[in-house]
Formats: sequence, structure tokens, C-alpha cells
Amino acid sequence: MKIFATRRAFTIIELLMVVAIISVLLAILLPAIGRAKDASFITQTLANLNQMKVANNSYASDYSDRVFTAIPDDAGMCAGDCTCYLGIACPSQQLLGFDTGGGLWGYWVSFGSNCPVTVGNCGNWSVLLPFTFADPGSGGTGNQSNNPYTNCFGAYQMANTKMFNTYVNSRFYDKTFFAPKDSVGMGACEFGFEGDGEYTPNPANPQFITFATYIWSPAIMMPPHILNSRATTQDQAFVGKPNLAGIGAYRAPTFGQSQYPDLKVMMLEKLWLQNRGKAPPLNGNLQTPRCWLFNEAYNSAPACLFIDGHTQVTAMNTAVIDDRRTRNQNANDSSIAGPAKGLWHRATPCGPNGWYQQDAGYDPITDQLNNEGCTSFGILTVNGIAGRDIVKSGN
Repeated sequence: MKIFATRRAFTIIELLMVVAIISVLLAILLPAIGRAKDASFITQTLANLNQMKVANNSYASDYSDRVFTAIPDDAGMCAGDCTCYLGIACPSQQLLGFDTGGGLWGYWVSFGSNCPVTVGNCGNWSVLLPFTFADPGSGGTGNQSNNPYTNCFGAYQMANTKMFNTYVNSRFYDKTFFAPKDSVGMGACEFGFEGDGEYTPNPANPQFITFATYIWSPAIMMPPHILNSRATTQDQAFVGKPNLAGIGAYRAPTFGQSQYPDLKVMMLEKLWLQNRGKAPPLNGNLQTPRCWLFNEAYNSAPACLFIDGHTQVTAMNTAVIDDRRTRNQNANDSSIAGPAKGLWHRATPCGPNGWYQQDAGYDPITDQLNNEGCTSFGILTVNGIAGRDIVKSGN
């Protein structure tokens, strides 16, 4: 007698239950996986900033404890004017590096009998200045233009140039200079990561250059008097730019001048990379879309390196609250000018809204009590390196 085994198939209900269980598990696991991936990215960007700390310390040990600078110390004798300076001396050059063919790439600033290099002109002067103050509504070198990359530009955004990358890995396109969440920047220079030279030109467009995700706080690259707490719009301290004149106007300060090393940012992520939510990758509010900046959203939280060497993710909503608290505390202090009572200066040629705030933000950081606009956290810090960007370490 033969015995036949019967096969029992899943019912529709059982299949639906299995699918439902799998869906629930995925709903539980995917966010956890996403959070783990996000945490690993933050760990990597903080590790990159730790390498920046080592590089800054090495630079400082070579240059008498000074902060990185690309501009000659005596540029202030010409009030930072390129044509004047080139009439008496030659500036240093912002070099990108040698390619595999032996070609040297850089932003050349020179001409005339005083300079051995005959290429270049004053159009590249802004790459040597620590920070290019933008004069709203004005034209000319160092003033506002229609190009969002030109406004408020300067050497503070050029950490991966040869002057500094020598203290990292001597490569312009090195992953240490790019945050893992900077998908636009990482994608734009993937060719460079694989190149063998100090600098690899973009094969699609040799004139297209991608700078590092990380920037210096320009406030630490300028003498403290540039952003001093007594400067007001009324005494023309910034409007006429006398702060930027004089033999020592461009001499980089020393780290020893920092009065709040655990509260003053040294370097930070330029872009809005943390707490992005569902924000689109580019700022489409501009005629030429660019990446969102760290201060263009209330929930942004850039990874930061502080002067004392610690790293942390700093929430911009906390920075806004700290600025408000400081203004309230200094409200009756007559020794501090009104525009400098907070943590960042509101009387510079960048205008009361500060750094890049001529461009519309995704969710502009707004001081709800006083409606004073967005934050220039780490950029226009009152008293520069001697000032502070937050009021409590570990924010």
C-alpha cells in the first residue's frame, strides 16, 4: 500500500501575516540602521576635525603659536589694497599643488617688476585675505557681488590648499578635508581622491575646484581689534574699514590670545549636514543654486573643533539662545557697543544680518524675541579669537 504525503500551501492570510511581520521588523530596524549610519558619519567628521587639530598645532609650532594665515603680515600698510601692495612687495601665493605632469596649480596674485611671477592679477587677492567683508550694494574687490561664492569669501574657506595641506597629507583632494555627509563635495572631487598628484585637475573642467567642507573661523585669523566690542556703525569703524588698515591689521593672532579656548570655535563644517530632515540638497532660492550653509536652518548642528582641542556638534538654536542671553547680560554695559553686545558682531560691512544672509535660507534662524535675523556663529565673533561663540562648553 502506498502512502502519499500531502503538501499544505500557505493561505493568503498566513502570507499577509508574514509580510506584515517583516514590514514591522523593517520599520523597527531601518531607523536604527539609519541612526547607526548617521552616528558613524558624525564620528568620522569629528575624527577629521581631530586631524585638523593636529595640523593646526603643527602649523602653530612652526610659526610661533600663530593661527594659519595666507596674507603677508604687512598687507595692512596698504589697508589690504592689492594694487598698492604689489607696488612695493610680492605677496605669498595660494597654491593647490603639483599635478602628475609637474604642472603647478594655484591662484596667482602678482605682476610688475617687483614680482618674479608674471602671471596672475589682483582678481585673486581675495584668496589671500582671511575674510572678504561684503559691502551691501557696493561693487569692487572685497565687496558684494551677484556671485554667492564671492561674497564673504577668503582664505578661511581654503583649508585644503598647499599652505596648510602640507600638515595633513600634502594632497588637495584628501578625504580628511571632506565630511562624509558632504555628498555634493565628495561626489564632485571623487576623481581627485584617486589621483596620484598633490593636485588633480578636474577632467571635465580644469577650472572647477572643490574646496574643503571644513573652514576656519575667520574671526580667529584676524587680530582681535578687527571685530572689537567698541566698534559701531556710527564711528565708521567698519563702514570705512579703518580696522583693516595699519601695519598689524593682517597679522594673524596667536592661540595664546584666546580668552575662552573651550568656547571659541577654531574650525567647523561649512555646510548644513546635521539634522537636515527632508531638506533638498541645494539651496534653490538663489539664481545659481548652491549647498545650504550651516547657519541657514534653525535645526542645523555643525561639527566643530574648539581652540582647546575638543570637538562637538553644536546646535545653532542653542547658539542663537546663547547670543540672546549675552545681549541681555550686556544690555547695560556702556563699554560695549550696541552691535557688539551679543556673541557675533552686527556692525561689520556684511550688514546686521551677517554672514551670507543676503541669501534666503531654508528655515532662517530667527531671534523670535527681537527679530534680529540669522546667526554668524563662529564667523563674526565679537573680539575675534579673544571672544566666544557659546556660553557653556558641551552645548
